[in-house]
Amino acid sequence: MLNLLGRSEDFDELDLSSALFIDLETTGLAGGTGTVPFLVGLGFYDEGCFRVVQYFLHDIGAEEEMIEDLGRFFKEKGFRSIVSYNGRAFDLPLLETRFVLKRRPFVLSDLPHLDFLFPARVLWKHKHENCRLCHLAREVVQTGRSEDIPSAEIPLRYFEYLRNRDFCLIEPILYHNQEDILSLLSLVVSGAMLVLKSTGEEWPEEVDGMDLYGVGRMYERVKQSGQSVRVFQRAVGGRLSSDVALQARLKLSHLFKKQGQYREAVTIWQELVSHNQVSSSKELSVFKELAVHYEHHEKNFDEAMRFAEEGMALSRGLSSSLHEDFSRRLKRLRIKARKAGKEGKRK
Repeated sequence: MLNLLGRSEDFDELDLSSALFIDLETTGLAGGTGTVPFLVGLGFYDEGCFRVVQYFLHDIGAEEEMIEDLGRFFKEKGFRSIVSYNGRAFDLPLLETRFVLKRRPFVLSDLPHLDFLFPARVLWKHKHENCRLCHLAREVVQTGRSEDIPSAEIPLRYFEYLRNRDFCLIEPILYHNQEDILSLLSLVVSGAMLVLKSTGEEWPEEVDGMDLYGVGRMYERVKQSGQSVRVFQRAVGGRLSSDVALQARLKLSHLFKKQGQYREAVTIWQELVSHNQVSSSKELSVFKELAVHYEHHEKNFDEAMRFAEEGMALSRGLSSSLHEDFSRRLKRLRIKARKAGKEGKRK
């Protein structure tokens, strides 16, 4: 399952039991050598239980000691993969920079890394207001978690702590960091379970059409066309928002076209044009698909011209590039239709 979520064969034969979940709290969000992680939150399975361990930098001058402790911990545990949320772009590069500056080996750099921000966007971006970890934990996992502390406030609290040593400033950050790791675990498991349900012969009734669309996109990402078709077909039969319903049908038709199943693709395109509600270039592209199909696959130039003419009329003021395409296509089709007519008379 991790190889599907992570889009990599490096996760073959790996599971969460040997994974390290990681989340940093830092002195800033800019990255670079001037940004220091003052709290390193680590989550992992130990004898069947999920544990959270936190390394806190009580003083900037103690960073080398913390780096040594972390390096020892990573080596002893022998983790086989990493799970984070936007950690590929921020957490891991930043932590590796601190290890390099202290001239310590960073054993995590060679491990397969599942940055779940990207699978989460594929699975749920179309359904939820945003893909922030806290928001998805509340909406998908239904944790009841609230926004415990604004991210922008975290560095300020740490600097204030360094000045007055009031640990009450740090306690909410520790809680926030722990909740991020537990939310990440819950979200990864929820995503994996959602994909797993889609592989069975029987579909659980509680699986939402919007979720199925996300799973279909997940399979589409890894080029598993057969599974994509199967899941998208199930999704369009469920409850979808109007925009997602259009997207699902377009994706399904393009997959059918790619597999040479033109009859199925044309059926979907004709259903879409029959609604006569064109407000975007995506909907206009259906007229182009039908014009292309009837021109090249069925050699029915009259039908091809009909869809090209409708598309050109609807594209005026909506898409100049498609309008030009329909115009050129019509000129070519009229020439082909005349030639076909002359040849028919000769016969």
